[in-house]
Amino acid sequence: MRKILVSNERHVQSEGLGNTSTRNVLTELGIRNTARELFGAELSSTYEEAIQDAKRSGAPRCIIERHRLNEASQDSTYRRMKERGVIGWSVMVWCFAVFLLAIWLSRGVLFRIATDFWIVSNTDTVSPADAVVVLGGGLRTRVVGAAEYYGRGAVQKILISNVRHGKSETLAWETATTRSLLIELGVPSAAIELFGAALSSTYEEAVALREWALRTHAHRLIVPTEAFSSRRVRWVLERELAGTETQVQVPVLEHPAYSRSELSKNAFTAFQLELMKYLYYRLRY
Repeated sequence: MRKILVSNERHVQSEGLGNTSTRNVLTELGIRNTARELFGAELSSTYEEAIQDAKRSGAPRCIIERHRLNEASQDSTYRRMKERGVIGWSVMVWCFAVFLLAIWLSRGVLFRIATDFWIVSNTDTVSPADAVVVLGGGLRTRVVGAAEYYGRGAVQKILISNVRHGKSETLAWETATTRSLLIELGVPSAAIELFGAALSSTYEEAVALREWALRTHAHRLIVPTEAFSSRRVRWVLERELAGTETQVQVPVLEHPAYSRSELSKNAFTAFQLELMKYLYYRLRY
């Protein structure tokens, strides 16, 4: 072999491409310039190189034309694939937009499905119990619910959370207000009892209830709470009361500010907040 043909490729923006790098490699390998020769001009594909090579070797015209047809076929195939790709992406974008629109239009239905799955109540009919528990933070719902269970004769005692005394006395006010409301609703003072000391969370209330249940040998407790908090309350109570022979019932109360079955700003905010609380409790405790 006396001569090496080097493809004269088309210049591109990147200086790392083209026949210059090829010539440099050949020089490093000890091949003299006289043994090298460029063929073609600004070749950009293997097909163009094949055509130039066929012309150089004196191949029949039919072979050269076959190379041209192959190159044209490749370009046509590439254009069709490119067009199909653009159309495919357009279809995907439109489908995604329709999907988002469907979610937006049916957001009320989806909210009801999500809340129905989220809300838990382990008793459809509440059985008689040793006491009904009023957890902190539910003056508008839990106090009324506890008074109703007492009025039905389902319990003989109401336990109210002895919340932590803060600097502003706000929490102490809540405990005193809960007691006053129960008395106004017809519950005698002798039937009201505090549990725990300086409680500041549902977890601390669950721990205090465990101590009360072990001390009094209680068999069953009723702990009414709002719909969205029912999953968290039931989980932490069952976890802390495990092994005490004390059963816990968590009936769901309707909140006056929103409906659990209708999407509204208040309902969505409450649901979102309770979801974050539940995740925090599962990770923390």
